[in-house]
Amino acid sequence: MLWGWSHGCGLTPVWHTSINRHPRKRCRSKAAIMRVAIFMRGPFRPNLDSSLERARALVDEVKANGDQPALFFATWLLEDRTYAEALMRQPDVDHALFIEPPSDQTIYALCGMERLPLGNPTKNMFYQYYLSKIGLQVVDSLGLFDFVIHSRPDMDIRLGKYYHHWFEAGRYTTIHDIPPDGEGIVNDQFGVATPIDMRAAWNCGTLEELGAMIGSSEVAEDPLRMMLEKAGLKSRCAPTEKWALDPRRYG
Repeated sequence: MLWGWSHGCGLTPVWHTSINRHPRKRCRSKAAIMRVAIFMRGPFRPNLDSSLERARALVDEVKANGDQPALFFATWLLEDRTYAEALMRQPDVDHALFIEPPSDQTIYALCGMERLPLGNPTKNMFYQYYLSKIGLQVVDSLGLFDFVIHSRPDMDIRLGKYYHHWFEAGRYTTIHDIPPDGEGIVNDQFGVATPIDMRAAWNCGTLEELGAMIGSSEVAEDPLRMMLEKAGLKSRCAPTEKWALDPRRYG
């Protein structure tokens, strides 16, 4: 089950299978100002305060460039359940999604293994892709935004002087992608695209389809590459001024 919260609406349960049935109005700004959804997905590592600090840094960058941000958080009703009330008290958090994950037994049965051959835990991969799919469906279904910045609460990133390099309609822009020789990965930690393209890039299909993708992967980033190929989306990379995962994220 998906629990969604927005300012003035409270915390209400919504079955995620109904999201696609919402009527959609695609509204794009007539002016040059972009409306940017900042979508922070994943656990609050190492804590909620650090996650809010990183999200607010992205909000400040969007505002500094004359654009209009809206802040989303999407996480699991697991250890982050204890942060739900505090998160909803934040005046600058516009939307919060709390999702009940499938059981470990279900995930392992769908993936056919607990770890990839190179050691990546399949449960963590399943959590990441499933959470992103559901949350990005919500963002796109609102029909309010020109672009989505998709990031993680445990990552410090600054676009700085490269801000405008990141926004190209029709492309999935990330930190690094597959080079011409085909040897490499599409980064799954951070990306920018239009809402409809971001949703397509992370559309893992049914639970069974996601499990099959993970089960046929060599590394954790492989499902993103598969989904981009299925959607017919090209990835591109853009520079950053800062990019670092918090070393305390597992501590």
